[in-house]
Amino acid sequence: DCVQSPNLDIVFVVDESGSICDTDPGFVYGRDSTCTNFRNLLTFVSNLVDSFTIGPSNYRVGMVTFSSSAEVRWRLDRYYTKADLQAAINSIPYTGGNTFTTGGIRLMRTQVFTQSGDRPDASNLAIIITDG
Repeated sequence: DCVQSPNLDIVFVVDESGSICDTDPGFVYGRDSTCTNFRNLLTFVSNLVDSFTIGPSNYRVGMVTFSSSAEVRWRLDRYYTKADLQAAINSIPYTGGNTFTTGGIRLMRTQVFTQSGDRPDASNLAIIITDG
């Protein structure tokens, strides 16, 4: 059971494409408005992280986002406290664009897992969140 494992390296691969906000009635492209659907997605991730024991010898969390391109937000050795990690999650801006899921998965595999912070004695877990 990976949830009980003391050593777990988790990477969230999160969709921030335009379709995330297509059904958000308060969101208008090109205006200074917040996409509630994307904020809800980040709140879900933050709440999930709240159940983890975060630390260098416990759970480590990395983040990749994708839309028209993919971006490593942080690697597994960036945040070692739950508060810092949740603040980082909640500060991710919404970008919109196309859905480039394969780019997000590729970055997770090549730029987060196998890079600094990925521990050989820890299980790797990817959590991919997308609407398409």
